[in-house]
Amino acid sequence: MILYLGASLYHILCFSVHKMIHHPKEEAMLVVGDNIFSKNGMDELKTDIMESGIFQRMEILKFIEGAYHNPVRLDEDSSKEDVNQFVKENNVWVEKWLSKKEIQMESMTHIYSAIDHRHLGLYILSKQIPYAYFEDGNGLLSREFVQLEFHKNAQYESYAICKFLGALGQNDSVIKKYANLSAQLPGFQDDKAEDFQVISLFESLSPHIQKIIFHMYHMKEVLDFHGTKPVLFLTRYAKYMKNPTVDRHHFMATILVDLFGDQRPLVLKAHPRDFSGRYAEILPDAKIMARQFPSELLPFVTKEKYQKVITVGSTAIDALTECAEEIIKLNETFEDKLNQIYSYVGMIMAIKRAFPDIKEGEIGYAGPIPEFIAPLGIEYLGISIEEAVEEKEYKVLWLDQKNYGMYHGENLCTLYPQYIDKIDEEKMFYLEMMARKTKKSSLGYEEEGVLSFQFENPKNKEKLKGWSKIEMFEYTKSRMSVSEMPEKKQEYKRECDKIRELHGKIDLPRLGESVTEEDIFAMKKLKEKLSKRK
Repeated sequence: MILYLGASLYHILCFSVHKMIHHPKEEAMLVVGDNIFSKNGMDELKTDIMESGIFQRMEILKFIEGAYHNPVRLDEDSSKEDVNQFVKENNVWVEKWLSKKEIQMESMTHIYSAIDHRHLGLYILSKQIPYAYFEDGNGLLSREFVQLEFHKNAQYESYAICKFLGALGQNDSVIKKYANLSAQLPGFQDDKAEDFQVISLFESLSPHIQKIIFHMYHMKEVLDFHGTKPVLFLTRYAKYMKNPTVDRHHFMATILVDLFGDQRPLVLKAHPRDFSGRYAEILPDAKIMARQFPSELLPFVTKEKYQKVITVGSTAIDALTECAEEIIKLNETFEDKLNQIYSYVGMIMAIKRAFPDIKEGEIGYAGPIPEFIAPLGIEYLGISIEEAVEEKEYKVLWLDQKNYGMYHGENLCTLYPQYIDKIDEEKMFYLEMMARKTKKSSLGYEEEGVLSFQFENPKNKEKLKGWSKIEMFEYTKSRMSVSEMPEKKQEYKRECDKIRELHGKIDLPRLGESVTEEDIFAMKKLKEKLSKRK
């Protein structure tokens, strides 16, 4: 009997492909953790897998139950002895589980494990039983630091096991390591590593075996969009968000589809533990894949190559780079900017208006989320906005959050004028941005923003005078407008910017619906008093 041990849909896919290539006629048992889905679905998954006939037996290992039965808790002050006691208690629970399931480890001819830091995997590791290790996700074999950081923050016991016992395949019991070598960090080397690219290996299987695996994941037929290249969207597990609310989760999904969907057919693949639901309601035109479906098989579900793949924080996207013309991969810092998304869109529209002939390399961006600004430039300007580099003079420099003094731009644009080194009052120009919900069911935020520009050439300022733009967002159900700020508001804003330039972060009254001469006079007097005090 062969044993495969994993804890994700990706592991199950790898094991299925490996089994059919290397052990097609041998009996095999699949053991998976019940953490694959956040609420339920394990029984359904087990039924699907057993009906495929790939594995002759499947057992579900209850991870939370195993964790609760271990009385030892590990933290940063735990010693090697504490870790050994944790392992001892874990093994007692595992041995009871093996006895209950009538599983004899000594009868296993081959053991393949993708999870060696918990429960049965830890038991195999601690008993020094030889096993082959499957990387936990595409490219993670060379990114052990990513997993260690995750375990350190989420479950310190797993981090301690990795640190003291060499889990994640870093121990002498490992006889081989299966990994997608093309997705590893540059220069990565490991004598035990064997290339295992599940996408190309799946493609090498016979059509009959491919069909069996497809059916196991509820995929009955290939999608046909009649020559139109679709957009693929991969959702994020809401629990992994910095502020995990359903409203923010759904807003993030709909605004990204509105911005980058390009009116094309949409294929949506939810994270296996994404139970926020409502995708059929909020994205009614999307073809929604079953949550059991592994992302690595998405290249094979359509007859057409994807126009774009969009995601926030999905590791699966690293295996999909060859199946799309454009990859939009946002990281968690994108979430910090959700309440300013409309301002970013308004800024890119204003840049297009002021510099309609801007070329690749003439515009740079100095800030924390270039992976969002770059595709936004492609979508609205037809060119990518590059992350600014030193010693280069840009025609337009977009500043965000910080003032990067080593970067240079002939014209500056920003949501934060206090980060401009030297504000030239005569060259400053401001636009107002307002975003409003269009329906009660809208998922969008109500947002007001100020777009600030410092133009070297007055002609560029003239292009925005009297200009206004309205943008509708279909799925988010919101409306954004950008227009020139009235002169009195601009004067008031200039005074506020000069105060912030001189005195750093300071709370000032927000711009209201209208600004009076008295408001402007008050800001000028405040500036004078603060200057004298300084």
